[in-house]
Order: sequence, then structure tokens, then C-alpha cells
Amino acid sequence: MTESLKRKNAVLNAIVKLRPDPNRVAYLVPHYLTTDEFKATKPNYCELEEWESACYYVAGTIDNKAFDFTTNDKLDVIGKPMYSKTLKAILGSRYPRLIKSMIKAKIIIRTNDYSHGSENSHARMYVLGEKLLNNEPEFRPIKYPAIKKRLIRWKTDHWNKQRERLLKLGDLVYWAIHPGLQIDKKGALNSIDQIEALYHKKLAELPPGSKRDKLLKNLKYRLAHCKTVINNWEKFKIEKLKVDDAGRFYSILSNLPSPVRHFVKFQGERLVSIDIRNSQPLHAAIMLDKEFWITPKDRITIKTLLEKTEDLPSRKGTAMSATELSKMAKAGRQLIINLQKAKKTTDNQSVSFSFKEVVESGFLYEYLSNRYTANFKSVTREKFSKRAGSKRQLMIIFYGRSNGVKVDREVLVYFKSLFPDLAKVMEFLKQQHYKDFAFILQRLEAFLLLHTLCPRIAKYYRKLPYFTIHDSIITFKSARTLVENLLVKVYQPYLHFKIKYKLEKMGMLDYWLTVGEYVESKIFIGFGEVRKKVPSTGRRLKKRPSFENIDNLITAAVNNMWDFNYLPFEYQIGPQQWSYQPLNTQQREGQQAV
Repeated sequence: MTESLKRKNAVLNAIVKLRPDPNRVAYLVPHYLTTDEFKATKPNYCELEEWESACYYVAGTIDNKAFDFTTNDKLDVIGKPMYSKTLKAILGSRYPRLIKSMIKAKIIIRTNDYSHGSENSHARMYVLGEKLLNNEPEFRPIKYPAIKKRLIRWKTDHWNKQRERLLKLGDLVYWAIHPGLQIDKKGALNSIDQIEALYHKKLAELPPGSKRDKLLKNLKYRLAHCKTVINNWEKFKIEKLKVDDAGRFYSILSNLPSPVRHFVKFQGERLVSIDIRNSQPLHAAIMLDKEFWITPKDRITIKTLLEKTEDLPSRKGTAMSATELSKMAKAGRQLIINLQKAKKTTDNQSVSFSFKEVVESGFLYEYLSNRYTANFKSVTREKFSKRAGSKRQLMIIFYGRSNGVKVDREVLVYFKSLFPDLAKVMEFLKQQHYKDFAFILQRLEAFLLLHTLCPRIAKYYRKLPYFTIHDSIITFKSARTLVENLLVKVYQPYLHFKIKYKLEKMGMLDYWLTVGEYVESKIFIGFGEVRKKVPSTGRRLKKRPSFENIDNLITAAVNNMWDFNYLPFEYQIGPQQWSYQPLNTQQREGQQAV
């Protein structure tokens, strides 16, 4: 059997394991209610078996996100959202009455709703009621034929969609489930305990309140989930495989915090992570090129991203026609042309750098931190006092509404004054639905990394293992320059400048260098800057941005006077198993033509 056939069979077997078993549909429920208890709480409009199956499904779905399977400890979470579309597909048209009856019977409790950005867009949150608390979970089958049939159909439709998406990423799936991908379980579990201790130490410096309590609850769930993944490593290699609607690939590595990934090795050899700097803004800069809105055969454009797709948030399951795509592309191209003409004639001196120039420098988040802290004296200044805060606020702008809902109004207005070109493109793509812009960003990232870069790695270096976590590539240290060269060649035609990337080694020493920064950034995003206690004057210590001369750094970077990339790498012979051989002259010419 050839190697290609072995890989194909391994991927197919893994995908088959994700398929739901039609003969066994069960949910993990923390307590088995007796038949008498079900009879006592059953509403008059349904049968006993229907009521029992509906309760098991709802309780099992809620508890799946609220239970630590490693220690059998109940987690104190805020709630689990239950979406009406899913409930109707499984429980049937009278699902609202069933939910109300469960609340009345104290099987579940409704908590605060989760808003998606407007008053009419929210999901209802639920937790388990007192009848199901503090009990060990057991698997309980769904017996009612109608609910079981709908559940199997719903899961099978989801599996068919995942099957089609995963097969397109065959090599990436193969390496994600490879038995050589291992983790030091003892070291990883110890690291989670250390992260938890650092979290509690930092949170102790914060004033008590709802924000701190929320952070503690989310922390407890997140770390317990990581322990479950680590203890069941081989099992979750397959179960964590997923491709979302935007095309982003999720594997077991995506479910680990970045410090814990330092304990992952492949066949005993250390790995490195090549992370694209300013990834989301980098892909947004591609949209400012008019060639992105036309249809050359050798380029990824708005048409190739959206054709034959029904996943665009504004479409709601309806595919976009060729005519609609053409109109959208023409309107976008004309918008870019008008913006370029306006830029040549404007005398506005407040915009010192264009968005593309700042992204090219690799200092976008530092630039935002410097500008906002220099021009604001309110809470807005504190939000941008660190790089992590600037990154968080920019993602809120990208993923939020253009009208300012869920986005700080003064932050949005000032951002539009800094980068008017990008603001116009964002408003154009968000006019149908505010999630469309972020969706196209993610799809563009997935096409360039997963569907352009990864096939080239598989073609030229067949035996080289590689893994992706959204905007980063993980591979052997000795293969770093090979992947970097391909990465630059993939993005060069779209950006016309050499992209910046960050190399992160994965090992015990590197873990200790990054874990503190990781914890501080997460706390800063969730709460804000940690205030240090000072004497009774009541004055608070504030940290200034670390890049005071940011304008000089950006100018130097754009003029190629500052090289952020690492020095040329000399190949080192190590215990790698992929048998690297230097390319001959003919192979090098072929690689340059990629």
C-alpha cells in the first residue's frame, strides 16, 4: 500500500468515527430521575417517553459544558445558551411549552440572556435545576422515536458537512491525528496548576465584584476542560476535528492554551510555531487592493471566497447568485478606486500613516496604543494602555456593528479618522450584516493558509509534519526556513511587501518565558489593567505605552531600514524522521515558480 493511500485511509477512518451511531443516542445526565418523578412532573400535552427524552436531551446538552469529567466536579458556570433553531429541529414545534414545563418542574433554570449586539438578537441561557445538582453523571438513552429520529438526522447533516470540509484538508487532518503527536501529560497538567495559581495571585489584586467573579468562573471551566483534553489525548485527537463555516480548521492543539502547547512534541522532537504578525489586520489590508475585487484566474478574490457558499451570515442559508456576486465585486472595486482618488487630492494632515503602511511595519497594535493613550483621558485610554488591550479593541471593531452597538462610540469614531479607507470598506461589507466583514476576513485567512500554503508544503516536503492554529504554522525547528519561504511567497502577490512573522520555540524554558505574559494579557482583556495598591493618597499607578517613538519605528520598517524577520537559518541535523534532502538546481527553480 502506497503512502498516499495509507494517509487517505487514516483520514477516512477518523472521519467515520465522528459519524453519529443511529442505534445509540444518549446524553450524559447528572442524575437519573425515576419513572415516578417523571410522571409527577410530566405535562398533560405529551407522552411520558417524550417528556423523559426531551428532559434528557436538554439537561445533557446544558451539562456537557458544565461538568469536569476528570474529577467529577460540578463547575459553577454562568449558563449554557440554547438556540431556538436547534431546539425546534430536535424537540419539534412545541419546544417552547416543553422548556417552560422543565423550568416549572425545576429541572432547568433560566438565567440572564446572552445578547449578540441588539435587543432583538439574543440567546437564552440555562443552568441545571436543583433536581439535577450535585449528582454523578450517567449516560441516558433517547427513546422517543420522533426525537431520536430528528436528533440523528440533525447530527448526520452536521457530520456530512464536516466530512466534506475535512476531506479537502486531507494532509492537515492526517498530521493532526498522527500517533507521533504526543504531549507530556505530567508536565502539561502541572502547567495548568501553575497557570491557575498565577491567575488567582493576579486576581487577588483586583477589587471584588461581578467582573472578578465572572473571570473566576470562566477560568475554572476553561482549565478543567483542558485537563480533560490532556487526559484523553488520543481520544480527543479525532473528536476535536472541526472546520467552521468560515473554513477555519480546529484540532486538539486549538483546544490548548498557548503555554500548554510547549509540552507537545512530534516523535520526541521539539516543535516551533511560526505566527503571522497582525494576522487579521494583514488580511484586511488585502481588501484595500482593487485587484481583490476583480476576477483574475491566478488570484483569490471576493468571488472565489463567496461563490457556492451558503454560510455568509447575511445569506441565512441561501447561496449567493453569480449576478449578486458580480454586483458586489463591481461596487467594491469602484469604492477602492474612489478612495484612491480621494487620497491623492486630500489635504488632511491628521492621517500620518495609511493602514497598509502600519500593518506592513508589524507595529499596528503598538501604534493604536500610542495614538489612543495620547488623545484620550477617559476609560478609553486605559483600554489601550497595553498591546493586548489594543488588539482586543481592534477585534471588537472588526467583529462589532458599524453603528457602535457593543463598540465604544468614541473608539470607533477615532479609528475611522485614523484609517478612513478601511472604515469605508468595513461599512460596505457590513451593510447587509455586521458579521459579514469578519466572516470574509476569516475565510480569506483560511484560503491562503489552509488551501494555498498547506498543499504546497505537502507537495514539496511530503514527509514533513505540520500543524495549524488559525494564523500560525507549527512544524520542526529544522524545517523553519522552508515553511517561512513558502509563507512569504503565498502572501507576496497580495500585499507587495514581505510579511512579518514571529517565531516561538516550544519547550520548557520557553514556557516559563511566556506563561506570565499569557496570564496578564488574559486578565487585562477580561478586567483591565491591574491596579497596584498605593498609600492613602488614592492615586493610581499607570503604565505608559512602551513605544514612545512609534512613528520613527514605522517609518524605518516601511523603508526597509528595520528587519523584523529572523536571521537566515542554518540547517541543523537532528533526530527528525522526515528525511530532509537539499534541493538541487532544478527543484529550486521549481520552488521559486510556486
